[in-house]
Amino acid sequence: MFSLDAPLAPAIDAFVDPENDDAAQKTGLNTVVMQVHRQVSMEALIQALGAYLTSGDDKVRSRATLLLAEVLTRLPELQLTPSAVQLLMTFFADRLADFPSASACLRALLALETHHAAQVQSPRTTVALILKLGKTLHIPQLGQAMRKMCFDLMQLALMQPTVVELLLDSVPASKDAQDASVDDAEQSEDLGRQFAQTFLSAMEGEKDPRNLLLCMQVARTLLSKLEPVFSRSDALLQQYFDVVSCYFPIIFTPPPNDPYGITSEGLILSLRHAFAASDLLAPLVLPFLLKKLASTVVEAKLDAIQTLVFCGERYSVNALLLQMHAVATALYDEVLDGEKQEVIAEARQAISRFSGVVARAKAQDTPGAAYAWSKFVVDMTARAAGELRENAADSMSLKEISTVSTASVTSTNSGEHPVTGGYAAFVVEISLARLMAAVNEGSDQEDDDDEEGTGVATVLAASNRNFDSFFEEALLAITELCREASIFQATIFLLIDLCVEKDDGKQSAIGFCEAEGDATRQRHVDCILDAVAKIVEINAGDRSSMEFCVKASSSASIIFRLLTAVETSAARATAASSDKPGLVDDVKLSACVRIFRAVMQNVSSATQQQLVDAVVPAFLRTNPSEPASLQLVPLFAAVINSAARDVTIPESSLVINRLLELAQSGATAVPESSPRQLQLVYTEAALSAAKSLASIMNKMSDGAEFDALIDLLLSQKLAVVISNPYESFTVRVAALQIYAWIAKGLIIRGHKVHAPVCLRFLCSFLTPDGDVNMEQDDDQQAAALRMEVGKTFKLLVSEYPDVLNRKCGAFITFLYRQRLFDLVFPVLLEYIRAHIGEETSVAALVAFAQVIAHSPKAIYLPHLAQIFPLMVQALKTDDLESAKPFLKDVFPGLLKQAQFGPAAKDRHAALECLAKLATIPYELVHPYKDIVLRKLLLVLDDRKRLVRHMAVRVRNQWSIL
Repeated sequence: MFSLDAPLAPAIDAFVDPENDDAAQKTGLNTVVMQVHRQVSMEALIQALGAYLTSGDDKVRSRATLLLAEVLTRLPELQLTPSAVQLLMTFFADRLADFPSASACLRALLALETHHAAQVQSPRTTVALILKLGKTLHIPQLGQAMRKMCFDLMQLALMQPTVVELLLDSVPASKDAQDASVDDAEQSEDLGRQFAQTFLSAMEGEKDPRNLLLCMQVARTLLSKLEPVFSRSDALLQQYFDVVSCYFPIIFTPPPNDPYGITSEGLILSLRHAFAASDLLAPLVLPFLLKKLASTVVEAKLDAIQTLVFCGERYSVNALLLQMHAVATALYDEVLDGEKQEVIAEARQAISRFSGVVARAKAQDTPGAAYAWSKFVVDMTARAAGELRENAADSMSLKEISTVSTASVTSTNSGEHPVTGGYAAFVVEISLARLMAAVNEGSDQEDDDDEEGTGVATVLAASNRNFDSFFEEALLAITELCREASIFQATIFLLIDLCVEKDDGKQSAIGFCEAEGDATRQRHVDCILDAVAKIVEINAGDRSSMEFCVKASSSASIIFRLLTAVETSAARATAASSDKPGLVDDVKLSACVRIFRAVMQNVSSATQQQLVDAVVPAFLRTNPSEPASLQLVPLFAAVINSAARDVTIPESSLVINRLLELAQSGATAVPESSPRQLQLVYTEAALSAAKSLASIMNKMSDGAEFDALIDLLLSQKLAVVISNPYESFTVRVAALQIYAWIAKGLIIRGHKVHAPVCLRFLCSFLTPDGDVNMEQDDDQQAAALRMEVGKTFKLLVSEYPDVLNRKCGAFITFLYRQRLFDLVFPVLLEYIRAHIGEETSVAALVAFAQVIAHSPKAIYLPHLAQIFPLMVQALKTDDLESAKPFLKDVFPGLLKQAQFGPAAKDRHAALECLAKLATIPYELVHPYKDIVLRKLLLVLDDRKRLVRHMAVRVRNQWSIL
């Protein structure tokens, strides 16, 4: 039994005696450890063990040595003097020759180096110990545990700065500093080389994954810290490479329930770190990995590529120079000739990452980077382009070029654009040449001399891919390239050249490329123009790129070329002889609208003025009687709506009159029997004109001229038409739409005079007892007009991406929604409460719902007691529009209350409300059915039976809807 006061000698005997059982040995060990911890010194313990340490019995000597090792291991804070540490290290180092005691000696030495390294008098002692390990023990033949302790000792030695400094000193130390444990032969030799050779000899042939993981870590540390030692000896560096490289590729499957947690990924990563420890290894590692790429095993090829990239990203560019061409060639061949898709994908990624390494070095003016750039990126691109022209490459090559260029461009210093260096322009030239061939293939098939067209056809035939997929991939590659500003500027003109052409009859006339009945080519041109719009939108944040779109070469800029092209296309469509009116392609117009809007919103005011000065005359040439001409109104509106407040619109009175005319024409110009496409043209033109009127009124300066214009538009021209019962309903609704848009511009501007007047006018229709006399209207038309007015309130409170927002330069005041609420809420509330249940209050409910739904919560929260009864009334009405704005807040609130309400009565009441909501029109509750059923599942586990029963009934009721 263990006792603190037990005598030392019996305890020693109990542990050392190999015949004792484990319990007796453990008790003896604990007693010895406690005695040494309390009062017995290590010297006294060694003296007490004297007879055992010199015993003729191997087991006794081994256990006596093990006792010393256990004490040193279990007492890390044991106080030892430097002389005592030196004595112990010398003792255990000499005792390594006694093989039965070797394991215990290693354990003791490991404890001393771990816990008492600071007390070691000289780093030579540690170095001598490591060298003695290699000489005394043949480490590769030891057991796993003993080998691991040897490697641990070497790792601990390399962690000591004084030891590393000694190993790096190539000049033998003088004999004055000679340590007793280091003989003269060791003093006269290079200790760094001896240390490295000792470790490499010990590691050679290591197979245990536990030891191998440690060995790779030691090898990496050894080479990185003793790099000068390896640089002086090619034989030593070759030995390092031979020892480490024999493990490639590592294939390891851990046993089930492995307690050590060693994985194949961990071993592979440790090997890669050992390969990448120093630039000195590059001439050995890179050719070795390139040779491994020839393997037929997919896993080995993948590992070789991944290791190649890992090392390439860690070696310096100078270390890569001699192998750069070989690496580029191997990866290129792997992409083009590889059989397995995963290998091709990995090689493609390797190309991207290698080019990124080279590009970053080039941007930092690293010596040798320009040569590496030439050998890797430029040569590879040139080879790909050449093979494409010779019909020797799969169309995948274009994608690889784009991948390389994208990685390079993003890593290049902004001070030196790739375009100016010629590379990006070269890539763009190749890509656009392929795309040009794709676009023109349909029309040029009869031309046997068309080298480009033949090249595309050959590529497609070789790759078993259809024409459209090639076209889309080429266009996507160009779009990705153009994310960089300099490439954008080099490319955008070339893309526009694919979409527009000069009229043969008029040298100055520019129009969109005519498809001449070829639907496929028409689609391709549309796709290119759509890609141009995407590219412009991607670069919208770069003002210089947007300015470039307008100012480059003046009238030859893409904006002015597109403006001329759409006008020419409209003229061609109008002049075309056909029974049906000619129209411009909607896809082209839509892309142009996006381009004009993105550019207009992101250029300076001076450039905006230049663009407005060019667009307004074109707009005034619009002929309302020609559908093709009307199609251009949204394009002109995009420019007008995006102009800043300090931009002057030339001939503004003519522009306003033309906009008003166009906005009203949608209700009268097109008979109901006209084709739907034609009706959509007039409707879109009218809406765009109304938006532009609102934008102009929003940005116009205050003054007498402004007040007179508002009075003319709203009171004399629009309000009169809206209030006139003798006008047709469609004309009144069209006037109402224009009035609502202008009112919106005034409301968000926060105009103190005109905004309240507009709101009172609109509310007067919702409250028939108001200022507007509607007695002469028949009941049906009056109700319909009231409903249209109610719906316009959604327009007043909603936000639109193309007009009247801050990006468009709109004049928006703070808290305009609060002011709208304060003006409208009392009027509508009073009327609705006075006419609850009457048909005349439905339109007011619709407007009321829109105002509440789009107002900040803090505004309507104090009025909740007044609003909620009206909300319930809205839910009961047959008009679905009046109820929709409420439900998005009603259902989440009730479901939250049913689940988390503090009292059972509250949760039960919420469930009752959900039951009532199940009885309202199904069109309203359908969007919420799934979430109600899902949330009610949680309520079924409520702690109160009353709530659980109610939840069951409500869920059943909802499940059968």
